[in-house]
Amino acid sequence: MKTKLGPTRIIVIRSGPYDYAEIDFSQSCHLVGTNNFGKTTLISVLQFLFVSDFNETYFGAHEWNETKRFYFPSNESYILFECATAGGRFVTVGLHGAGPLAQFEIERFAYAGTYSPEDFLSADHKSVRPFEEIRDRLAAEKGYEAWAPKHLRAALLGEAESKQINLGIVPLADTSQYSRFTRLFKNLLRLNNLTQEDIKQTLIEVYKTEFQQSKISLVKDHAGLYDQVSREKLKLDALRLVEPIAQQLRNAVSKRNNLKRMLPALWTRLEATKRERIKELNANVERFKKCSDEEAGKQALLEGQCGVKNGENEVLNRQIGALSNNLQMLDKSAERFARFLLELAEQSVSNLDGQIADLQGRLHGAALESVTELEQACSRLRANQKRWVGQRDNYANLLGTKLKEWLPSENLSESFKLLNPAILGLTVPDQVNVRDKAVLANAIKALRESCESGVFEGFGIFLRLDALEQADVAQFVDVAVLNESIEAVGRELSNKEQLLETARSAAELRQQLVKLKKLHEEELATLNEYRQYREQEGNRVEWKKELADKEKNIAWIAGELSDLRQQTADSKEVAERYANSIRSANEELARIHGERYDTPPGDWPTGLQDSSWPDDFSGLLPLYRSEWEALLGAEKDVTSFLYQIEVVTKGGYAGESEAETVEMILEAIDSIPDQESNLDDMWKNLLTSIRTALNGLLSDVRTLEDKARDFNRHLSGFSVSDLKGLSLEIIENRAVTDDLRGMLAEEGTLFGSLDETETAIQNIGNMLRARPEIHLRDLFGVRFCVEMANGKKRIYDDLSTIESNGTTITIKVLVNIMLLKDMMKKGRAFSIPFYLDEADSIDDDNLREIVGIASRFGFVAVLASPSPRPIAHTTYFVHKIGDRSVIDPHRKIIRESLEDEPTTA
Repeated sequence: MKTKLGPTRIIVIRSGPYDYAEIDFSQSCHLVGTNNFGKTTLISVLQFLFVSDFNETYFGAHEWNETKRFYFPSNESYILFECATAGGRFVTVGLHGAGPLAQFEIERFAYAGTYSPEDFLSADHKSVRPFEEIRDRLAAEKGYEAWAPKHLRAALLGEAESKQINLGIVPLADTSQYSRFTRLFKNLLRLNNLTQEDIKQTLIEVYKTEFQQSKISLVKDHAGLYDQVSREKLKLDALRLVEPIAQQLRNAVSKRNNLKRMLPALWTRLEATKRERIKELNANVERFKKCSDEEAGKQALLEGQCGVKNGENEVLNRQIGALSNNLQMLDKSAERFARFLLELAEQSVSNLDGQIADLQGRLHGAALESVTELEQACSRLRANQKRWVGQRDNYANLLGTKLKEWLPSENLSESFKLLNPAILGLTVPDQVNVRDKAVLANAIKALRESCESGVFEGFGIFLRLDALEQADVAQFVDVAVLNESIEAVGRELSNKEQLLETARSAAELRQQLVKLKKLHEEELATLNEYRQYREQEGNRVEWKKELADKEKNIAWIAGELSDLRQQTADSKEVAERYANSIRSANEELARIHGERYDTPPGDWPTGLQDSSWPDDFSGLLPLYRSEWEALLGAEKDVTSFLYQIEVVTKGGYAGESEAETVEMILEAIDSIPDQESNLDDMWKNLLTSIRTALNGLLSDVRTLEDKARDFNRHLSGFSVSDLKGLSLEIIENRAVTDDLRGMLAEEGTLFGSLDETETAIQNIGNMLRARPEIHLRDLFGVRFCVEMANGKKRIYDDLSTIESNGTTITIKVLVNIMLLKDMMKKGRAFSIPFYLDEADSIDDDNLREIVGIASRFGFVAVLASPSPRPIAHTTYFVHKIGDRSVIDPHRKIIRESLEDEPTTA
């Protein structure tokens, strides 16, 4: 089948509830899945292709900020539209979410060619490539372009600039009707929710350019004429109402002016008494501070004397404490040494001295090495002795012995200068297996010969042989040397074992010596403590006498301290009284300085001072505040009266200043008789203007009726299953239009004679208040006439009353696609999707007819329901993986039919 113009595939990646979805839109399709799996959510994204301005999209009650967070929750979110263009090429239009860090902004782009998963997904299709990588790859290979809303609109209409990617999939005859196209297109995505009122409003929008106006605003359009008449009438009524208030205003202004003359004089008197009181209080503060300073000096002297006495007291207390402690220690020592025998203790210490000297003499010649070191040396010597005895016992089988037999003339020490001589001590064949003695002999000879020049070069190295020690091979090739080694190690082992025995004995003696020294120190310390105790016992009598004397001195100092403390307390009490006086004066000063009262402006006139005013600041301040409050009251009254007058007169006498306003109000009251005669001639021009506007709106209803008849001619000849014919009628809302016509005809009331001017103005006002705006939509209704296959006709004034959902959907589909088709250029192909949710509520015959008719006119049906139907070309299954929805393009059912769907007309 030839590819249709328009969107051929839609792909969503990590968008809304979907992890991935891919749908072929070139022919009708059916989305099958449980409710709330995201079928409607998916189809609604078609607005991102056909509606260039995000703010004009419709997603139910959701605001745009909420919508973009839903569809583009991360920077891995994409919505892609693969489109067949008017130029016969494919273009993919895409939207990418910038993610939370960029406030969920959306980047719209386009590139030439079809959609390929590899451009956006990793090789295993399990992750999304970084946007920068996708953009750079598309820019390098497919001409990537970033699009603003104006670019998409121009591309849709085929008006893109020559070097820009073009689509041309919305071939409108008049591109200025693009906004009306988007309204009809949004209708196609919400057919199930489309109401009678939506269809009526759609008709108004589609034929808007044919009308004189879709609404009239009587208040707005005729305000100049009406307001001129009503304002003058109201102005007169208001002036009569405010006459008594104006008199009160005069009295309040007079009172305010008198207070403005008196308050400056009162303020001058108040400031003078304030300065006098502040001066008096400052003098008192200085006098009290001087007395307070004198008391502070006296307190410092007394506190110094107390300090001296406290120091003496502290010294005596420390001395008494020391003496008491000495006597207590003597008592404890006397109790401790009550049964101590000096001669016995001295003899015990002397005996310990002898034992220690004896042990020290015995340890004088002890070995210098530790037991651990000697034990390790003996273990090492025994191991060597055992190894060499083993070599001697297996001498005939040593590799060295074999080599000496095989190479009698060879100097093995030269050859093994580069090898490990211990190899010669290995036994054959237990530890070393000689597979070819001739090869081994030749290798040793070659190694020795390579060393004759004093250097060795090979195996990737070069070295001087004089830097190496001569290899000791004698013990591996000479049994006599081996026996000598065994005897030498035996002698050394015997010597070390003797030293070990001595060292072990010395350790025990040292432990014994340590114990004796500790015991000697303890008994010697006890002996010294006893001798010290006997020396201090002679001081007991003197210490007791000294303690009694110092306790008497403590009592005498306590009496002196008591007197000094009382004098200090008396001085502090006097100082506190001075401090209270200072504090009281400062508090009054703070209150005076803190008193806030308004200062009369300098431009107020100053009146005379009154002899009855108080002489002190504390008496004057309440009076001043009271008078100021009276001024504020007068000001408030003036403001209130002016406000009342302004409310009643609607600000008609507001001057540039208050005085000017007052003057204008009073003058206006005097001119009331002169204004009454100007009303009669003002309202006549209003009548003709209103008549013209109402007649124009009624004429637009007739225009809409003509358009409905034209629309019905397009619908004639189409039948859907049991629906043989369909027509749309515009029904004039006679309850409204008759009322309007009646008002136009009421010459006796609305447009009466000059004697009835006031009543006429009132009637016009009532009409404007009752109908401040009159909309065209209020003047008509939409009726659908349905002719059934059996010839019966049914009329529906409201789609919600139709029993058959198939009939309702058919009407909605036909109305919108016919309106859209009429907007397109004649003979130009297009393919525009529309959406039928809850498709299982329509019987198969009706559904098949709807899909077929729409397809013939260039519209692709997208059905949705919980269960499949044998109607659409392709059936997709919406399933869940975890909590995300998926539509796998490989898991689908393609309906086989004898005929393909009709191509676009």
